Amino acid sequence: MFHAPVHVSIVLFPECDPSIVYGVFDTLWAPGRFSTNLQEKPTREPLFVPRLVAADAGPLRLITEVSIIPQDTIADVERTDVVFVPNVVIDSAKAVQALDRRMIAWIRKMHAGGAQLYAACGGSLVLAEAGLLEGGAATTHWAYVPLFRKMFPGVTLHADRLLVQSGPVTTWSAPAAHHPGRIWRC
Repeated sequence: MFHAPVHVSIVLFPECDPSIVYGVFDTLWAPGRFSTNLQEKPTREPLFVPRLVAADAGPLRLITEVSIIPQDTIADVERTDVVFVPNVVIDSAKAVQALDRRMIAWIRKMHAGGAQLYAACGGSLVLAEAGLLEGGAATTHWAYVPLFRKMFPGVTLHADRLLVQSGPVTTWSAPAAHHPGRIWRC
């Protein structure tokens, strides 16, 4: 398992849903940084070091037209403990295939280096497009089930499950499903 602090790279694609990006970041940032009653000094080191990672530096406009500033680029991060892929809002095979190939290659590289992979909702489509779910199992948001099955027949899709763990990869099916999953294996 991991030793604190756990370095978590939250990947950013323009297609990302910001509520999941910010929700995961905030939840991972807080543990260990505050005392139990919020009035004393923290008694331990942070448990997680979340970082927002994108292909390029500078503001990135997300699907909802809100801009986010990545903390790191993929060129800056040579190793991470965890890669978290938030929901991507996409509607077709063409949109899946148009995802930033540099980010997909970086996710593969981090996985090959030992990073655990986590994905919420449509983030499982990113991992499948990267070839990291082939022969394994996953889940995804119900709206993506037909597209997922059509594009990735080599993945056993459990559309009826909230969470699926398949080796070093864990996927969640619904927008709020990332909340309990944040601490699933840490």
